[in-house]
Amino acid sequence: MIEKRYRNFLLYGAAGSGKTTLAGTVGKKVLIDCFGPGGWECLEDIPGLDVTVKEWLPDAVDIAARGKGIEHAKKDRSYGSAVAETYLNWTNDFEKRRTAKEFEGYDVYILDSLTTLSDLLMERVLHNDGRNGGVPGMQDWQSQMNTLTNIIRATTALPCHTVVCAHENTQKCEFTGKVQAQLSVTGQLKNKLPVLFSEVWHLDADADRHGKAAYTAQTSPGGFFNLARTRMGRGGRLEHKEDVTIDWSRSFNTQGIHALVAKCGLSLENK
Repeated sequence: MIEKRYRNFLLYGAAGSGKTTLAGTVGKKVLIDCFGPGGWECLEDIPGLDVTVKEWLPDAVDIAARGKGIEHAKKDRSYGSAVAETYLNWTNDFEKRRTAKEFEGYDVYILDSLTTLSDLLMERVLHNDGRNGGVPGMQDWQSQMNTLTNIIRATTALPCHTVVCAHENTQKCEFTGKVQAQLSVTGQLKNKLPVLFSEVWHLDADADRHGKAAYTAQTSPGGFFNLARTRMGRGGRLEHKEDVTIDWSRSFNTQGIHALVAKCGLSLENK
């Protein structure tokens, strides 16, 4: 028997499509691990949130990494180590928080973003093999995919709601010629990772008839976005595209994900 159900969401879309903002409408007590500068600042504008932010950014980055060549990288293990150490620091901290049951004190955990985390992970894979700044090979990509899958399994098993944000890229099918939007992650993960989530929504931003920003969440497959799907919105409980534009004058629990869960006749238990 399931005593408590925590919901997990994968929100993917282009930069500026409202992923992080929408993630902030799940619960009052928010913990966000942010792998890009300032991605969390939009949450400061949502009334009623209590946000704890951890930014995971390298202290220094060697911008000439690729130009020095693989042989140089093999000889200098400090080369590119700031990025590799950032990933290690995050994993150590994540395990420490999980062991100490810190996640139980939050309503929602946000990982922002899957795409930037995967880049840090690859740097760590290369660093561990003494090839900082090198070109990834097949074995490196496989190691990255296996580790990232385990990270998502651990994240969605946390004792709180979880939201993972991811960027997108477009890919043309060589057989049909159709262009589809995919997760901006490695190889098979584009199709494997969404299976680990109960809700996979594609987010988009456009201007309404008054020229103001309007945001939508596509909750079922169609058009360019065949990864989108919903379980809680099955049977027509949710529209193919839902308006998720945030009204900054209203509390988080009257809009966004909170409102769509309520529309499905469900609730988000917050602590």
